[in-house]
Amino acid sequence: VVLIHPLIENCLQILQSQYKHRIDIVKDFCDCQAKIIGNDGELHQAILNIIANAIQSIHDEGTIWLKTWTDGDTLYLEVKDNGEGIEESNLSKIFDPFFTTKEPGKGTGLGLSITYRIIKEHAGEIKINSETRKGTTVTVTLPLKKETGI
Repeated sequence: VVLIHPLIENCLQILQSQYKHRIDIVKDFCDCQAKIIGNDGELHQAILNIIANAIQSIHDEGTIWLKTWTDGDTLYLEVKDNGEGIEESNLSKIFDPFFTTKEPGKGTGLGLSITYRIIKEHAGEIKINSETRKGTTVTVTLPLKKETGI
């Protein structure tokens, strides 16, 4: 069982030196426990990658919004930034292994392909909406742990 909110908080703590004093983090977490079944380390890596990309897309000052909510048996995690955004011509390639828009030596192009695989292996979905110079919204859906009386 993985609790998503402590996992997100840990990711923010790890990445703090990259955003401190320049990026505001706005959290809007649901009141629920948000428990999912999965590999804690893999889910941590996936969410860390998503938040790190949001941080890297903001060159000076900006904001990242983190929101969670549930609907039925589904957990939603939305990571929204007001960074550079992704050009429309690149949106179809962002989950491809080794695809990167970063300058040489700054990225491997594996972060989002690994993130995509992890989310899929956990029976989830990941969707990205982006507008150049306005920002990106990444929405992850994962099945919630079904509560049993045991």
